[in-house]
Formats: sequence, structure tokens, C-alpha cells
Amino acid sequence: MSGCCSPGRSGGSQTAAMPSLAADWPGEDDADMALIPAGSFRYGCDRNEGPLADGEGPSRLVEVDAFLIDCCAVTNARFKRFVDATAYATDAERLGWSFV
Repeated sequence: MSGCCSPGRSGGSQTAAMPSLAADWPGEDDADMALIPAGSFRYGCDRNEGPLADGEGPSRLVEVDAFLIDCCAVTNARFKRFVDATAYATDAERLGWSFV
């Protein structure tokens, strides 16, 4: 299951250094991003709270590939550049509403 609150996998674990994103995102620099290494973590909880479809339970060990994450909240200007470069549409734009 893949969604906003559940993990997804696109391939095997990545143990090599992450490639720079600069080649993929013209004008962007990944120097202000942190590398989160591949590994495992405990996802979800065993309390019977919330809808089952959210994928929040039961607690289970999940393997994730390495990824880059911004060190600070994204600015509106940077998000606009991302939207312009990818034609990304938010849930609110696609569905006409959103919880967020």
C-alpha cells in the first residue's frame, strides 16, 4: 500500500553515496540537504487508533532507501520552482479539498 502515511519502496536498499540532485534540478543546490542513510525503523503503533487504511498499525520493521531531506522548511519560492519544474499538483488541487 502506498500513500501519504504509508511507506513505499521503489527498489532495493541503496548503500552507495547519494548522487547530487543538482543535475536533476537546474538551479537547485543540494548542499543544504541532509543525507539520511538507508536502514530500518519501527513504523506504526500497536494501539488500535485511527483508520486501518492509514497503514499506522500494527507496528512493524520497515526498510528504507537512503534519501536527502531539506534541513529547513521549504520556502514558497522553492516549492514554486519545484511545481513549475514537475507540474506537481497538491491533494487540494487534484481532489478539490485536503486535510492539510
